[in-house]
Amino acid sequence: MKYDAFISYRHAPLDIEVSEQIHRRLESIRVPGSVRKMSGKRRIERVFRDQEELTVSSSLSDEILSALDQSEYLIVICSPRTPESDWVANEISYFIKVHGREHILPVIIEGEPKDSFPKPLLFEERREVDVHGETYVYETIAEPFAADYRAPDARARKRRIKQDILRLAAPILGCRYDDLKQRHRDRKNRRIAIGATAFAVLAVLFGSYNYYQNQRILENYKKQQMTQSMFLADTSSRLLQEGDRTNAILVALEALPKDIDQPDRPVVPQAEYALSKALQPYAIGNDLVPDYTIEHRDVVTENVQIAPSDSFFCMLDSRGVLNLFDTATGKSLSEWNAAS
Repeated sequence: MKYDAFISYRHAPLDIEVSEQIHRRLESIRVPGSVRKMSGKRRIERVFRDQEELTVSSSLSDEILSALDQSEYLIVICSPRTPESDWVANEISYFIKVHGREHILPVIIEGEPKDSFPKPLLFEERREVDVHGETYVYETIAEPFAADYRAPDARARKRRIKQDILRLAAPILGCRYDDLKQRHRDRKNRRIAIGATAFAVLAVLFGSYNYYQNQRILENYKKQQMTQSMFLADTSSRLLQEGDRTNAILVALEALPKDIDQPDRPVVPQAEYALSKALQPYAIGNDLVPDYTIEHRDVVTENVQIAPSDSFFCMLDSRGVLNLFDTATGKSLSEWNAAS
């Protein structure tokens, strides 16, 4: 069974936690179409991590060696605890013999490289031929690490792994980190654009729905006002038939807008008709039909003055007499000589 990568790490709490995050994120990466065409890989399908892949048995070492044989890359999680593990050092040494050093991806999570890298990772064995043709072997410090996940706390470390997981994914997928990052950024921007478009469409639909609902509410309210106005118009006609023309006029006015230029309610023809009937402006030309006629022997010199209570009114005649009348009946209540 072929593995895209083998994760080697010290079985300490923090190292285990980081190995799980890297494992999960590598296998969940969605590879852009252009990268798939370039590398032939649709995704990082299998990442080996001994705590998940193997059960404890007497053949554990054989199984790990077999997994290392079948792994294309070796990811080494490095912390100050890692150099203490002979197991991790042996995994690195064996992988170098089988696949070479160039397929090792060191990841540092704590400390400095000199304190966190196992010896097989920190020093590289070199062979040189001197001027006399003799071969000699020496050690040199290895190249820098592939990814730096050092952070002040667990939350920041988790965020950093999420943001920078493509540095590990790029070599495994056979592409450059910058290309993979750019394609992921382009895809993210497309998703954002699609999301923004969808949100805009939803906003328009929601706005249209709200407008439709508001129009329906307004329409229903106008219908209610029209029904009320027609009821008031019928009431005005009934009051007029009962001889109460004053209240018939007031009720008919209530059924009509206060300001025709900025109407607060619809204009209902029935209400206009009720008002015109109560006023009777067409019965005798431009004059109103009186409710009653007051007979008086002298000429009225001053216009009628109605009391604030509407219960009586008074007028002054040519003799200088002030006459007080009952508003309801039109009968004279008393007279006063205005000159005295």
